[in-house]
Amino acid sequence: MATGLVEGLAAGLGRAVALVTSRRELCRLLLAEGDVGSGDVYLWHYQAYPARLVKALLLARDIGAQDDVEQALDALHGGRVLPISPRESEDVLVTATRRAREFEAVLGRPIDLRRPPRREGSDLTSA
Repeated sequence: MATGLVEGLAAGLGRAVALVTSRRELCRLLLAEGDVGSGDVYLWHYQAYPARLVKALLLARDIGAQDDVEQALDALHGGRVLPISPRESEDVLVTATRRAREFEAVLGRPIDLRRPPRREGSDLTSA
């Protein structure tokens, strides 16, 4: 029976490894608000969404994935409010800012959650 369990776990782990095959895919999984499934493999997000957004932003900047940077910043600055307890809610950016300060202490460098200023002429409406 133990052999069957080990084989089953090994097969499941093999499928799980295939779920994340690059840093870009990891970034996109971190950006997902809900749980992610692929076939019979599921990724349950145990960590709060705002903390994952901070991690996704750091990773996206590191790998030069500008569209993922923008998606993370959009989610952070979207004004969304999430429950933090049965009677309390908090803005995603407020929670993410607190998590970013914790990550800064570990990384030893600042994490900028601000949107970069728009460059003149970058908006299609400014013709």
